[in-house]
Amino acid sequence: MNAAQQAAFQNSPFMQGVRKCEDLCWKFTCSRDEARAKRDPSFQPSDEDFNAPKAHAYEKAIDYYKVLGLDDYASLDEVKKAYKKLSLVYHPDKTAGLSAEQKEEYSGIFMELKNAYLTLGDQATRRQYDRDRDRDQAQYELNGWKPKKRAHFDASEMLKKLQEMQKPPGQLVDVPMSAKLEKFVYGGHKKIQRQRRVKDFVGFSTETRLYRVDIPRGAAEPHECLFRRQGDHNEHTSPDSLNFKISAKPHAVVERQGCDLVCKAVVHLGEGSLRSPYVSAQAPSVNGRHILLWGRNPFVDCQGVTGGNLRVRLRGEGVSEAGVLKVACRLGAVPAGAARPAEQAEAAAWRGAGVETGVFPVQHMQTEAKVWLRLPTRATVADVRAKITQVLNLPRGSSVKILQAVRGGFSSFADSHPIRGESLLRCAGTPWADVSLTPNALLDMLRQVVSEMETEAFQVDVARSRAGFQTSEQAGQAAQRVVLQRLAEHLPDFGHEPTPEALLRNFAAAFSTFHGKPGEVATLFERVGSLEMLTRGSVAPDGLPGGGGARTPGRRSAKRFLQRHGLGPPEGFDGPGSETEGEDQ
Repeated sequence: MNAAQQAAFQNSPFMQGVRKCEDLCWKFTCSRDEARAKRDPSFQPSDEDFNAPKAHAYEKAIDYYKVLGLDDYASLDEVKKAYKKLSLVYHPDKTAGLSAEQKEEYSGIFMELKNAYLTLGDQATRRQYDRDRDRDQAQYELNGWKPKKRAHFDASEMLKKLQEMQKPPGQLVDVPMSAKLEKFVYGGHKKIQRQRRVKDFVGFSTETRLYRVDIPRGAAEPHECLFRRQGDHNEHTSPDSLNFKISAKPHAVVERQGCDLVCKAVVHLGEGSLRSPYVSAQAPSVNGRHILLWGRNPFVDCQGVTGGNLRVRLRGEGVSEAGVLKVACRLGAVPAGAARPAEQAEAAAWRGAGVETGVFPVQHMQTEAKVWLRLPTRATVADVRAKITQVLNLPRGSSVKILQAVRGGFSSFADSHPIRGESLLRCAGTPWADVSLTPNALLDMLRQVVSEMETEAFQVDVARSRAGFQTSEQAGQAAQRVVLQRLAEHLPDFGHEPTPEALLRNFAAAFSTFHGKPGEVATLFERVGSLEMLTRGSVAPDGLPGGGGARTPGRRSAKRFLQRHGLGPPEGFDGPGSETEGEDQ
């Protein structure tokens, strides 16, 4: 090639493009050197760096800066520190205990880290690597030739984690929580949703985190579960640690004492239990269970004893296998105002704790029988199933399904489905009929009614009823119905509809069962029978409701009250107190 040809070649478009590319590349290199010199005062660039031998045969398609988690202007000291930190994680000597796949993965990452360190840890090799990458960038800007890229390891996230681990520890936050007592008795878990502050590339944000706390059987209270570094993220310290402290919620029928359970209510064995050689009763426990008690009567041979107490300890029925269920039993007559059974004690506990409750009717799809349940408004389908089993005293293993209407039929609700807003719940499974109260339940109902009659609110309603009858018969009857409705509000504790009609039917059933019996029953009937006179305001000369003179208290007034409402048997009441009485009595 002669001089003219050489000159023509140098002035050709190709060589002009090459010179433009080299000029732009040199511009990039100078800018990079200036920025790096500001960052690292020890950096002294030299043209000899581009002619020095390479410490490693690098690949310009790999971004070695990202492999080490650094930016393009990092100093040599920063390169060494990043390599050392990452080597403590990915070096083959640090992978003991990992699976074969993880060891192979970590080995490949460590080779990339080593190549990146050999390239960036030597000044001459690093400047040559940067020059080649700047040339590719210049060609891309001038000619549109996109540089080749190769997938590689990015240590940015790992370095952030290592940096977070080196921060001072965050706070230890105690989080008190409560769970059902059944979870401590049978074991279980509790899911807790909690908002926490997290830090990302943009800054701080809030997310909802779900924590699961496992509660082993017989766990002590409070049961503690520590979630290290899983709380709120902080700017200058490690994330906070959360320490959940789980305690048992108050139970309606039992309370916990260490590893034992103690029944709150006294189990009454009845007036005839003193004369029976054997006694039996049902003791309430957790999860709606009732345990049958049966054994010899220690008081059967005792003369002149009117009552006695039994302390029963049931092994294996406590919180743990070593715990016991302690039951206090009472033999003999049941005193007035005695503790109520589990269903009523539970309702009283809700009222005392200020828990909002509601009455939910449940109808069986097969038998069309109905039961009314008093439950907290936040109750779920699981609570309904347990309550039905408890109120109806269904045998163990009975099937209770709460159904929802779907297209083409019915399907079961999930146990966690809330029942708030449901006007009528449909039930399937083991058939059951309408709730029929036992003599003990009828007696408890009478006790609750009489107890309600002693309240100030009831007396206010009675005064309004009297004033209403003084105005007109119609106004008095309306006010009287309000009085009966107040008393009927106790019926869902027994599974019955809270209406005055249902209350009067239960009064009739109680009278048919107990009429003629003396003692507490007669006293209860006397108070119930005085409802008619109390609400109408008719007072006898001797100050007793219903007239003076010789009379049999309780039985006649209760019979007259039921007959006035058309609830007596068609053939009339037999036995004492069945003779006709005058209106003046």
